[in-house]
Amino acid sequence: MTGAAPKSDPKKAGTTVSRWKPDLSGAGRAKYLSFVESLRAAIASGELADDERLPAQREMARLLGVNVATVTKAISEAGRLGLVVTRPGGGTRVVGAKRAASATVDEMRGIVDLSINIPPIELVKPILDDVISTLARLRHSEQLFGYAPLGGAGRDRAAGGRWISARGLGPGPERLIVTQGAHEGLFAALTAATQPGDTVLCESLNYAGMRRLGELCRVTLVGIATDDGGMQPKALADACAKHAPKAIVCTPVTLNPTTATQNLERRQAILAIARKNSISIVEDDIYGSIAGDDTPPLAALWPEGVIYVCGLSKCVAPGLRVGYLSAPERLMSRLRDALVLLSWTAPSLHGAVATEMINSGQAGACARLHRQEALRRMALAKGILGKGLVAGPAATYHAWLRLPSAWQERDAVASFQRHGILVSPAGHFIVGNRDAPAAVRISLGAAADAGILERALRTIADVLDRKSMGLNSVV
Repeated sequence: MTGAAPKSDPKKAGTTVSRWKPDLSGAGRAKYLSFVESLRAAIASGELADDERLPAQREMARLLGVNVATVTKAISEAGRLGLVVTRPGGGTRVVGAKRAASATVDEMRGIVDLSINIPPIELVKPILDDVISTLARLRHSEQLFGYAPLGGAGRDRAAGGRWISARGLGPGPERLIVTQGAHEGLFAALTAATQPGDTVLCESLNYAGMRRLGELCRVTLVGIATDDGGMQPKALADACAKHAPKAIVCTPVTLNPTTATQNLERRQAILAIARKNSISIVEDDIYGSIAGDDTPPLAALWPEGVIYVCGLSKCVAPGLRVGYLSAPERLMSRLRDALVLLSWTAPSLHGAVATEMINSGQAGACARLHRQEALRRMALAKGILGKGLVAGPAATYHAWLRLPSAWQERDAVASFQRHGILVSPAGHFIVGNRDAPAAVRISLGAAADAGILERALRTIADVLDRKSMGLNSVV
């Protein structure tokens, strides 16, 4: 008796893929690189297994509507990266499942992006996986996916209050608002404290999003000179007399991009100027929880005049878009009104994740892990790049690199890019009309691990050495 022929399994070794089709829509990326990235993602997700055979190149080109040369170039690049192997008579087969799961195409091609200021997720992945599992077991989907009241549910505001109490603040839940990240909190604060056409003072080298916030709120930003201790009090006092500002936006801890941190004397001087001129302060404390700086925040020193903003993206995980906003009672109604302009609801799913992590102590554990890792990476960067690197004692994942004299920051960025390293030019952070200093910001957290970071930093150091030797043609 002859049995029926077994059905073929497209995931078994040696079979030919029939349904996989790469996505070539990657914005700003060449089609052959989009092919490779799509291939890598399919292998990493298990959609393509080791030893699966890809369709013939002509067939793939026909399916995608591209020429054969594009597919040939993509397969060649995938082979160079260790994702596939092509053998005469055997076609092209997947071989790199482990490789595909551990790196992006840019990383595999030797490009290290140190331009994005984010903490490394891999460091806290076990904690994040655990909290997601916990929330899934609770099966509170109505909370996770429903509308949260504007300003945040009571449980989320209570958790936010516990979180900022570690920074020396103690507002009640009625004076705390949950926002969709610190950026939204800054928008609400500026909207509540100003009117269109008003002048706002802030550090002259500042978070790149500050200019966008100024445009969105239709206020005029005036940059205040800074030094290694942050915003300079004399420059602030002079600007108050000249411009009659309605608000001051200030980052006391590890200012982005320069890493400047204000000591207690500097904070008291800034508060004295604001009090004298009856000007509200918006305090951006986004780095406070990772820094390890125990100087009281401005809001703790002057709760009647400071709007306090913080978030979890720099101390837990970059995609956890939850922020907390605390302010004097007189401004709370205006803050809620401002949030209506951007969102009708507080974060539900992200808010639940944040609340679970704060209440269980997992958020604090993430902040401590990031603090330790940031200090290690800072020490590594200082050891390799030397005196040109500015990074204060407080932990942070960004550093400010001063360049050799007469070297324009745009030229340095281009030189580093030619060597596969992406950094942020000083011009991205300028507020007002002034020339960009000869400096770049380096993100120490963007590299997946310290080994990748070390290789990138040594490349930067080599480029700098060549520049100082006058070898312009090779940098």
